[in-house]
Amino acid sequence: MNKKLSVLLSISALALLVSAPVMAAEVDVTGTNEVTGQNSDNDNDFNVDEDNDVDVDNDGDVDNDVDVDCDSGDNDQNNNTEGGDQKSGKCNLSGELENVVNSMAGLVGSDESGVSVEADFSNDTTGQNSDNNNDLDVDVDHDVDINNDADIDNDVDVDADTGNNDQNNNTEGGSQESGDVEIEFSISNQVNS
Repeated sequence: MNKKLSVLLSISALALLVSAPVMAAEVDVTGTNEVTGQNSDNDNDFNVDEDNDVDVDNDGDVDNDVDVDCDSGDNDQNNNTEGGDQKSGKCNLSGELENVVNSMAGLVGSDESGVSVEADFSNDTTGQNSDNNNDLDVDVDHDVDINNDADIDNDVDVDADTGNNDQNNNTEGGSQESGDVEIEFSISNQVNS
């Protein structure tokens, strides 16, 4: 009897892929002090504020519990005049666990993010002893807070058993051959990247 067991396991856990582009803001500012009076005080004050807050909180909890058993053989051949040949089948086991948790590859700001300010100021035909001011204040504040927590538990139990054949009390016994055991298993965990 020839048994062959082939097991392929592939378990993936992809927790979160975040994409948070910040859109561009365009501001055109024009300030002119034109035809002002003598001894006058003329002010143009401009304030441009950009404030972006991005909060990302990823919690990943992955539990992989894999139990694979392969049993071949356990044949009995007893009390025969002529015993035949016994051959146990092979146990071929292969498996793969791949966990990808809290991947932040998608948290990319756009190339166009931020603020673009164009200003055009002029003082034209101002009065004698006049005070003419054009002021522009640009404040840009970007805050990004990322909190990644990952817990991965991989519990893999692989058992392979071949052979355990009995040949007893035969006048003429045959041959016994146990099958091969081949186990290939890989585990890959990628977290908070």
